[in-house]
Amino acid sequence: MSLQVSKNSRGEKVWRCQWRENGKGRTRVLGKVTEMSRSEADKLRRAIIEPLAKRNSSGAGVTLAKFVRDEYLTAKSVSWKRSTEVTTTDLIERHILKPLGERVLPSVTRKDLQGLLNALAATHSESVVLHVRWQLVAIFDLALSDGRVIVNPAAALETPRAARKKKSPTVGDQSLINRALMTMPTMERLFTALCNLRGMRCGEVAALKMSDVRGDVLTVERRVYRGVVDTVKNDQPRTVPIGELLPLVKEHCSTLLDQSPEAWLFPNERGDKPRNANALYRKRIKPLLEAAGVDGLNFQAMRKTFGNALRQVEPDAKTRAAMMGHSRAVHENEYIEVTDDEKRTSINKLGDNLQ
Repeated sequence: MSLQVSKNSRGEKVWRCQWRENGKGRTRVLGKVTEMSRSEADKLRRAIIEPLAKRNSSGAGVTLAKFVRDEYLTAKSVSWKRSTEVTTTDLIERHILKPLGERVLPSVTRKDLQGLLNALAATHSESVVLHVRWQLVAIFDLALSDGRVIVNPAAALETPRAARKKKSPTVGDQSLINRALMTMPTMERLFTALCNLRGMRCGEVAALKMSDVRGDVLTVERRVYRGVVDTVKNDQPRTVPIGELLPLVKEHCSTLLDQSPEAWLFPNERGDKPRNANALYRKRIKPLLEAAGVDGLNFQAMRKTFGNALRQVEPDAKTRAAMMGHSRAVHENEYIEVTDDEKRTSINKLGDNLQ
């Protein structure tokens, strides 16, 4: 906070006090120089700064780790889904609290946080960097509103370029995938078909129960995300037509020991939990795909392959998005791949119209 002599609009010399509060610059004229001594002006300045200093001192003995664990995570757990809480807490603990957790809140600067992001960008994916930046802003926003800090040091952070870019799933060759499906045992074949031929997320398939098979449709109400059974993504349950897969569904169900309504459709070996989709892919599905000549087709690529195949028979983007359980914008921007042949066709049509 500074105390300066300046001129007002009438050209009179005045004592002007300047400081920053809640990230914004503040100015106050304390009085005319001819009517107030410097000591009197300084007394008024201290009357302004002392409440601010007291407010800031409320966070003076509180470490970042203590504030996050006692205040931030407690406040956020009210609105977070269980899966969000688990994954976000792990991200905060590993990437924020491990390097900076013992620092006292007001001592953390923008340079500290920018350095943290820069170091992360050198070794982690773009997605991790973006998530950490978002959490830093939210943490210090709460600290600011609670009076723990005077400014939010994360407000002006720049997102550095990450060394590891997020790779977009590729569209697979459906004829090769169909050939691979024919070589798979019943359980692996059904799991893969629901991802590739119905566009379901692998966590949604793993979380299916016997009661979700309702006639000729599957009801998608939950998912497994990093081992946590939670509500479906975006909290938007949907139905998925079974269609020609119905005989395969019935065949698979007939092999299950527990066929009660609450039993898992794809149980683990003990039957008490959903099967781990990533382990199933790694140990059983991937080798079968590769043996049939299908390389690099993970669950995300299966889903993208379905979205592009669906576009060939369903022109309405909203219908396609509803079937896959996401928004139309996500469907068009993230899942649909425009081929060179489609571009050539569009140019040829344009040429015909211009002639």
